[in-house]
Amino acid sequence: MLLAGAVACALLFTPRIGAARTAALLAVTAAAFVASHPLGDAIGTWPAVLSSAAVVAAAASGLLVASRG
Repeated sequence: MLLAGAVACALLFTPRIGAARTAALLAVTAAAFVASHPLGDAIGTWPAVLSSAAVVAAAASGLLVASRG
């Protein structure tokens, strides 16, 4: 499922923000995914998931705005 999401992200974002920014977004997403697991032990499952999703959403939003110049 994670791989399918990465492929969908790449297909959706590459034409809009370019390959480099898409790679950065995928890197942020992977880092948030990895961080969410130990974070889940510390703050609970759903707060960790929501925190990770917020980080990815902020990164996506920032990259989209930056690409529009």
